[in-house]
Amino acid sequence: MAVARGGGNPVALRPHSRARRCAYCHEEDLSRWSSAHCARCQVALHEECADDLGACPTLGCGAWTPAPPP
Repeated sequence: MAVARGGGNPVALRPHSRARRCAYCHEEDLSRWSSAHCARCQVALHEECADDLGACPTLGCGAWTPAPPP
């Protein structure tokens, strides 16, 4: 377990998952669903999440221009 800065409560870390996650809802295994990508920063998210949000969820990006499908 890692200890938070300042000696606070221990923080439990979980193992890194190789599954792609939606940048908006954080659901794992993005590959099972239709996905969209921001043309500026290439972040991946569900098409439905992209429609609901209407903008890129990446802090500092602020764009939402869907990239063309690969």
